[in-house]
Amino acid sequence: DDFNIVYLSSDNAVTSFGFEGIEQKAQIDNENNIISLTLPRGTDLSSLTPEWQIPAGCTASLVRGENGEYQSLSVTAMDGTVRIYTLEIAVELFTENKVLSAEWDGIAAQIDEENKVIRFTVPADFDLKEADIRLTVSEGASVIGLPTDLSEPRSVFVRSQSGALAKYDFAVTVEDATFRVEMLF
Repeated sequence: DDFNIVYLSSDNAVTSFGFEGIEQKAQIDNENNIISLTLPRGTDLSSLTPEWQIPAGCTASLVRGENGEYQSLSVTAMDGTVRIYTLEIAVELFTENKVLSAEWDGIAAQIDEENKVIRFTVPADFDLKEADIRLTVSEGASVIGLPTDLSEPRSVFVRSQSGALAKYDFAVTVEDATFRVEMLF
């Protein structure tokens, strides 16, 4: 009788992992079954299509979490051996936490970045207790504690996407036809 012996490979190692349209490829730790990739700032992971290379004859399935995050990649070899890789996919965070511009009822502020001071010069009839201030901050940053009353010393914090905080103080100069008063808070 003639028969053929077929050896099924147990090779199930991922050799490349990345995303369609993105040149950067992941670091693959086959010893610990971890695939790591940090993508450039501003990358929208939900719009990307993952791609990988595995040995011929293997199959792979990607597992995503409830929020769409990439969790694992399971690779099955020809002989049925399964290897599960943990996916550590992240997007580089914005680190800048600056106030780029500030406006109060149509009056633009001067931003003293070195001393972290937001300076407004307002007319004498301005109501300092009803401040409707609008700040433009660095990309990915958020504003914490924006005051609505500048009749007393006030500050605001700007948090970068990476978590770094910057404190800015407000300085208000009230102009009058006869005198000028500056209050630094």
